[in-house]
Amino acid sequence: MWALGLGSVNINSLVSSSSNGSFQGPLISMVLTPNFPQPIISLLYLAYNSLIIVIHVSVE
Repeated sequence: MWALGLGSVNINSLVSSSSNGSFQGPLISMVLTPNFPQPIISLLYLAYNSLIIVIHVSVE
């Protein structure tokens, strides 16, 4: 993955369809797999942010 370069376009990493319009794999798994870490990271950020806010408010 790192050999491809960050942000570079590769034909093997695109979600593509065949000539008749049908997808070559399950579309749901192709969409959910790369986006799975996002909710986890967002929840960790919200927990960290609320902790920092509580600490700062308690100091004042």
